[in-house]
Amino acid sequence: MIIETTELFGELTADVIDNAIVLCQEDDKIVLTIHDIKPLYDLMVLDKRDYLDGRHSARFDISYDVWAKIYKNEGGFNIETDTECLSISDSDKFFDCIFKLFQEECVPELEWKIPGQDALIRSSETFEGDEEGDYNTEFSVHQYQGRDLLSIIQTHDGEAEVVFTKDELKVLVKYLNTIIPTMNP
Repeated sequence: MIIETTELFGELTADVIDNAIVLCQEDDKIVLTIHDIKPLYDLMVLDKRDYLDGRHSARFDISYDVWAKIYKNEGGFNIETDTECLSISDSDKFFDCIFKLFQEECVPELEWKIPGQDALIRSSETFEGDEEGDYNTEFSVHQYQGRDLLSIIQTHDGEAEVVFTKDELKVLVKYLNTIIPTMNP
């Protein structure tokens, strides 16, 4: 997918490979994962003037090795690593394309907190106007009066609700197939 084309930097493209978004521009390539959704959302809603606080530019971390470089008086920003740099001139179009790819092409990921017991589904979902920008589901098994219970906590827009996409349900089945055989009756 071509996100944008500029005279100076050429095409900025995005492709989904192995559940990650690979951004390319000229010879540079940067990979974004589901773990980057929250920082990307935070960057999208960032009050640039307050964040820069009088500086000409500032770094905004997306992950441990990827960051955005934002500039005063610029509508776009750069996404950078130690060796790569992508220039985004239309930030609104960039975020629209990236979040659309995450929602339509990437599937949720299961992250075990305690192997075989507690886990977190990192969702690829984002929601317009969601101040938290985070839509993950936490599963944990605990005992109550000698019985194992499965607790499901999902917070979206300040409300605890259990809502799953089809892809999230597939991950839930994987989790349940792992945990149910180990549970006490």
